[in-house]
Amino acid sequence: MLTNNLIQDVSQGNPIITVAEVQSYMNNTDASLTSQIQTCISAISQTWESYCNTVIKLTSLTGYYSLKGNKIYTNNIPINSVTSVQIRLVPTENYSTIPEANLIVNNNYIQIYNYDLFLFPYHATNYSIFDFDEQMIKVIYSAGYSDCPADLKKITIEAVSTMIEESNIQGPGKSRLGIKTNTAGGGAGTETYNFSDLDEKWKIVLDKYKRLVL
Repeated sequence: MLTNNLIQDVSQGNPIITVAEVQSYMNNTDASLTSQIQTCISAISQTWESYCNTVIKLTSLTGYYSLKGNKIYTNNIPINSVTSVQIRLVPTENYSTIPEANLIVNNNYIQIYNYDLFLFPYHATNYSIFDFDEQMIKVIYSAGYSDCPADLKKITIEAVSTMIEESNIQGPGKSRLGIKTNTAGGGAGTETYNFSDLDEKWKIVLDKYKRLVL
């Protein structure tokens, strides 16, 4: 189980690929480009996570949820492992751990088996399901991929390479990268090509990993 280095249950933009993978794809190991490549990797990783509504790189997380029936739909998928699921019936109370035997972990949600047992105090005091605290469930878990799927890795490398090539970078390695620049006004200025819209072929891949928001 992953129980350390917990971060909030939101997209983090953790690097999906390495600088070396991009350099190999570009056939360029110029050390002067390392910093910019790393920056582009972080930017693309964040873009992918925002588009997919989930982390992609395997990450340890803590999330707070309300129940949807007897299911907890986590903000990040696929669920890799669950350290603990805790419940509180009143916002001012401490969380209590639900036994692992009462949990069924799926790819994109956690199901509480015999969950009525844990909600009995609510029923006994005539509370309704609508009175439940929006943060009544605390989940410590890990989600994402330890090794990024090949098709996702491929489009990430392509996107980072595109950003580098369109960045109008100066210095060693520029000509070998085939970076596009336009000179305006007889050399008086330079026009930079900006990376903006996602390529349709990238979207096709990303849609396979997109988390539907319920």
